[in-house]
Amino acid sequence: MDRQDNQSPIVEGAIARLLGERRVVVAAVLSHGVYLYYWLYLSWKHLREETGRNYYPVWHALAMLAPVFNLYIIYVHLKAIRELLAASGMETTLSPVRGVVLMGAVEVMSLVTFFRASTVSLGQALLMDLVGIAVVAYIVLWGQSSLNRYWAQKYGERLRDAPLGRGEVLIVLLGLWTWTLYFVG
Repeated sequence: MDRQDNQSPIVEGAIARLLGERRVVVAAVLSHGVYLYYWLYLSWKHLREETGRNYYPVWHALAMLAPVFNLYIIYVHLKAIRELLAASGMETTLSPVRGVVLMGAVEVMSLVTFFRASTVSLGQALLMDLVGIAVVAYIVLWGQSSLNRYWAQKYGERLRDAPLGRGEVLIVLLGLWTWTLYFVG
């Protein structure tokens, strides 16, 4: 094996699919929860490459913008991850139904904040946002940690961290800008 600078050893046939758990949680929080869209896109892309199924990563991620239908997308996504693990004989606590319930609760909180904006204090809105972001971060962490276990079992030493994408950086920067609006505007 060769080394390039301070990077991991080069391994023949390396697979770059690993998204560290700290990375996805920090990105979900810093992006104000918007990282969910990027994670869905990227993990659908990885699932399509892995299974050969007709998944459409861009459309599946964009479908999250449609109220109610987004709950279906979460269900199908978590179910696809669960089925991938089950097909390889791995156990998981990943529950598509629980993911839908959690995401539904976030939607309800968002609707309450939106429709009662004139009566909700900044502190209450911030608290509801923090709870929603925590739930989104949990869903992303739950799904990605399941995928990471699968990738690790299947690819072993060939598994590498997925590179940081421009879209990922942009989403985090936009989220940081949103966070500043709480404190300066």
